[in-house]
Order: sequence, then structure tokens, then C-alpha cells
Amino acid sequence: MDTIKGTLLAVLVLLVALSALILPAALAAIEVTSTDLTINANYKDLRDNTKTLSIDHKITITNKGDAAENLTLSVVEVTGLSDTPTISPGTVSLAANASAQITITLKVPANFDQGTKDIGKLKILSSAGESLFPLKLSIAPMLEVEKVRVLANGHEEKTIDESGERVRDLNADDVIELRFQMNNEFHEDYDYGDIDGTITVEMDDSDFGDDVDEEEDFTIKAGEELDSESEEIPVRFTIPENAEDGDYTLKITVEGKDDNNAKYTITWDLELNVERNENDVRIKSFTLSPGEISCYRRVKAEVNVANYGSERQKHAGLSFVNPDLGVNAHFDLDLAKGTSEQNNKVQELWFDVKNDVAAGSYVLTSTAFYDFTTKADEKTVNLVIKDCGTKKLEDTTVKADANESTDENLGNQSTEQMAIDLTAAAKTAEPSPTATATATEKISPITPLVQSLENPYTASDFIIGLIIVAFVVIIALMVLSVVMLLRR
Repeated sequence: MDTIKGTLLAVLVLLVALSALILPAALAAIEVTSTDLTINANYKDLRDNTKTLSIDHKITITNKGDAAENLTLSVVEVTGLSDTPTISPGTVSLAANASAQITITLKVPANFDQGTKDIGKLKILSSAGESLFPLKLSIAPMLEVEKVRVLANGHEEKTIDESGERVRDLNADDVIELRFQMNNEFHEDYDYGDIDGTITVEMDDSDFGDDVDEEEDFTIKAGEELDSESEEIPVRFTIPENAEDGDYTLKITVEGKDDNNAKYTITWDLELNVERNENDVRIKSFTLSPGEISCYRRVKAEVNVANYGSERQKHAGLSFVNPDLGVNAHFDLDLAKGTSEQNNKVQELWFDVKNDVAAGSYVLTSTAFYDFTTKADEKTVNLVIKDCGTKKLEDTTVKADANESTDENLGNQSTEQMAIDLTAAAKTAEPSPTATATATEKISPITPLVQSLENPYTASDFIIGLIIVAFVVIIALMVLSVVMLLRR
């Protein structure tokens, strides 16, 4: 008896094991093409004021089993859709190893953000039981970055059209400009297709120096294509002076939102390669103060010179030259390497323009050097000289015994011009700095401003004064006489 029970138990265990093997095989006999389970939605088909997008999506189902199957299909566990998608046909008969296509019809709200999301599950009932397959909805971006032109100091370095590209051989203090060409993929006849957005450019790397965090807002109308240089959207930033050599990743994010409040996001990485040359001395700025002179002719030239190179420049130099103005000065400089905070120097030069230098525009040249005499950079500025508008100093100086002719000359001199010259002298005149130049510096002496002398009273003025005094005395005597008569 025990033997029979043992045999029955063994058979039962075997049946259970066989069932465990056969059942999954039966369930796995129905297959659905995996790519068909993602439904693509593109809002470019929307027109006028439509708020939903109707989609018919086909899915292929295959019977991998050895027997025919009668299948019943539906969509369950719907998420985010106002209406449950329908399936046509709802029932399918499939022979062994046969396939059939079904169509899922659904309405997608026009306010879904770009990206992929779960919307429910495809349920298939077969002889083996129930199978569930997840359904996903993928919303296409309606904002497209067609390309970005990368400029350094106004010169185009590269055009990129995808993430991960690299721009080489950039230098410290380069002004980088990214110029975006973009498209709005909505049809121009769609009422809610205008997109407002922001371009953000970011970098946070201690070796790069200052962080990059720039934004630029934009609006692009439905169906509009910003694909010409005049329509590009620019974003600018400057590579810091103290940026180290190396490669850096710039994060580019383009975000937009249409009038249905659907959001679109594009992210790219742009690799920037910064390199420093061994010798790279530059003139950052060159100014004259004032840039235009007339009667008062003292000028201050100021240059900011910097070393952007990888090495210290112990034998750098800077010159100021214009023979017509009598300017010829040179200064020796010691500049720290480009990554140092002491890599630049502001050099001033005061000079006077002689009175015999004619009115006109004069070009003053400043040149930067390394290794004593090797030219590195050069900039020019214009000094404008205008006629003074008054007589020369020797013509307007008067003596103590000046006659009426001299008085007339002084009267003709412009009092207003003299006041302007005196004010300019008070504001501008500075004592000449101690010369540090190693070459000859030609500095003109400061021209005296104005010499003047008050005129004495004339004889006619004196006579008129005596007459007035006599008249006053006579009146006083008459009043005194009247008073004495009244007292009697």
C-alpha cells in the first residue's frame, strides 16, 4: 500500500512540474512587436484651434504556438487620456505561426509635454490566459535646433548640428558667440503653435575660472524657421583670462512652451578646447583723455597691456609713438603668466602738444613687445586737434601803460573761451609722473594758460567822477541852509 501511495505522489509531482513548463510556453506563444508598443504623436498635424490629436496606430500580433488561437484584445489601465483607446478588430483568429495587424485609435491632448510616457496596457486573452503589454506614447519635440554657429571674436570657428561636437584652439579672453538657428515644427495655420522659450548656456569648472551662466529669451511663431544669419539668436560669453589649458564641457539647454502649455526641451553638450601660447602679450585697451583738444593741449594716454601666455614675460615692453606730436616713449614691463592675477599692467603717458601743431586728426600708435623687441600687438587711437578760436598768447598779453588800442584787443578776446580753457586746466593738469621709460621720451612743456591785466581808469572817467561829487556837495549845502533858516 505504501508503494502505491509513493507512486501516486511521484506522478502528481511530475504532473505539476510539467504544468509549470507547459503553461508559460502557452502564454509566450502570443508575441507583439516591441517597437509597436510605442505610439508616436506629432503635433505638426494640428490645425486651427484643435486641442486634441487623433491617432490610428497599428500593432502586429503573432501566434508562435502550434495551434490556432482566438484572441480578444482591449486597452486597460489607461493613464492621462480622457477617452479609452479603441482596438479594431477587437477579436482576431490566428493560425499557428500566423500574424495579424490591429489598429489602436486614440485621442492625444495637445498639452502633453515632449517625451515618452505610459498611457496604459494592451490586454490579450488567449486559450493560455491573459497577457498584458505596456503601451507608451512618445510626443515629438515641436522645437528644433537646426544648427549652431560658433564664433570667436567675430570669426566663425565651427558649425555644429548635434551634441558632443568640439571646438578647438580657443584662447583666454576670447569672446565666444553661439548663434542658434531654430525651427517651429507646428503648422503655420495652428492657432496655439507659437513658442516662447529660453536658451541657457552653462559651465561650472574651477579650472575654467569664472562660471558661465548666460540666458537668452526668444519667441518663434508657428511654422517659422530662423535659418538665416540675420534671424539667428545669439548667446555670448567670454573665456576668463585665468582659464587653464584644457577641455571643458559647455551645457546648452533650449526650453520652449507653446500656447497649450506643452513644454519642449533640447540639451546639447559642446566641448571647448582652451590653449595658451607661450608668448601672447596683448593690448587690452588704449584710450586718450581728452580725445579732442583745442586751446589747452595736455593729453593722457592710457594702455592696459596683459600677458595671456603660458610663461612669465620678464622682458616685455610698451611704446607710444607719433612723430608729428613729438611723442616717442618706451616702457619696460615685467608681466606674470596668463593665469596669474598680476598678468596685466596699466601704463600712463602724459604729453603736451605744441601750439604750432596744426589742427587735424593724428594717429597715436601703441605697440606691445616681448623678448625686448619682438612685436606682439599694436593698437592705434586718433587725437583730434581743433583751432583754439582765440588770439595767441603774445597777442593778448598787456602791459601797465597799454593804450586804447590794447584795450580794444582785450575786449575782442572771447571771455567765454578763456573760462573754458581755465576750467579744463583745473580739471586736467597733473604733475608729470616720474619717467620710467628706457628710451627717449619727448614731452613738450606745458603752455601757459592766460595772462591778463586790469586796465586803469581813463581821464574822462576821473572828470565825470569829480562832477558827480561836486553836485552832491552843492545839494548838501542847500539842504543845510534851509534847515538853519527854519530854526530862526
